Amino acid sequence: MERSCLLDIAPRRLVQLGLTAMLLVSTTGCLQRLLATGAYLLVGPNIEADCSDLEHRRVVVVCRPPASLEYRHAGADRELAKQVGMLLEANVKEIDLVDHQEVEDWIDQKDFRDDDMDELAAEVDAQVVLKLDLESFSLLKGQTLRQGQAEVLLSVYDMEDRGRLIWSKQMDEVLFPANSAVPVQEKSEKSFRRQYLYVLAQQIARHFYDHEPYLDVASDGLAHR
Repeated sequence: MERSCLLDIAPRRLVQLGLTAMLLVSTTGCLQRLLATGAYLLVGPNIEADCSDLEHRRVVVVCRPPASLEYRHAGADRELAKQVGMLLEANVKEIDLVDHQEVEDWIDQKDFRDDDMDELAAEVDAQVVLKLDLESFSLLKGQTLRQGQAEVLLSVYDMEDRGRLIWSKQMDEVLFPANSAVPVQEKSEKSFRRQYLYVLAQQIARHFYDHEPYLDVASDGLAHR
């Protein structure tokens, strides 16, 4: 067979192999590694950050919850900000992240509004504010199934340039699991909420550092663990 024919067939065979593996193998560490390898071959190396304005800067992360956030989900906004901050601190080059407890102490003293960003930045000596507007948040799909859902607007403000908006993105709706749901009797709300907030935090934080292209592979299966 000519070399050009082989080059044409190989990618299709790789896709067929990956789909077959997904159907035949349970969601285990081995499967995740197999899918990760396939994703790397199909997609390529790391995906570049959408925004690099947090590098080498002192950054404060703050999250605003939707007015409709249910009482039982109270605190989800603060936990999300904390998780995002931890991921940024671990992955963004030379970021100087304001300690989450400093932000918590400040928020406890007053009701945060957009026009308070200057005051917050001055209080914690931040050069950049990353604001997460949590526009919607839920953990239920109907009465008997759990599925995380959120919509988030990301905004980055340069406080050394009079609070100028330097980057913004309306994220697509984040569902977890994306293609299924978890029966309520299978996992407690507390456990599922913790898992979903981490997934959501990852989706947010990856906008600010290079990341591998296969991190979401098989994520639906992880929700059932």
